[in-house]
Amino acid sequence: SMGDVHALGNRHYWLDPDNGRKIARFFERKFSELDPKNASVYAANRNGFEDRLNEAEKAWRPLVARIKGKPVVAYHTSWKYLAEYTGMNIVGFMEPKPGVPPSPSHIAGLILQMQRTGAKTIIMEPFYSRKDADFVASKTGATVVILSPSVGGLRGKKIDSYVDLLQFDIELVANAVK
Repeated sequence: SMGDVHALGNRHYWLDPDNGRKIARFFERKFSELDPKNASVYAANRNGFEDRLNEAEKAWRPLVARIKGKPVVAYHTSWKYLAEYTGMNIVGFMEPKPGVPPSPSHIAGLILQMQRTGAKTIIMEPFYSRKDADFVASKTGATVVILSPSVGGLRGKKIDSYVDLLQFDIELVANAVK
């Protein structure tokens, strides 16, 4: 009723590796229930996935350390889970509510918020118009960073797996925050 496209909650939960593990375990359980004769295959696949994710997280530690506590602005609330994982401090959103385009007064307030907090990075998905983000960046000296919201989410980028997705996004944010 108030213009929020996430009336049932934020659905971008996969952007936190701990939730990725939960999703993999759910699929393993459900597939094993539906196809018990291949339960060992599903378990092996889930174990392999978790092993790859655990190894990747070790490599991400220095990147996550660079991100932790850094103020950023996100275009949409989809980055909440990545922020929780990395310790990134989202100090504002381009959208006043998910799915609601920013008004001139919202943008003015966001510019002031960025100046107060020192935020110099705006993160966003590739499918939103950059017009407002570029305008805010021009007024604050911020950098606009286009992250991938999902596997295969950016044309021309090799993001073929869940681990690739998180690697790509974490690396971009770590290199952008100041």
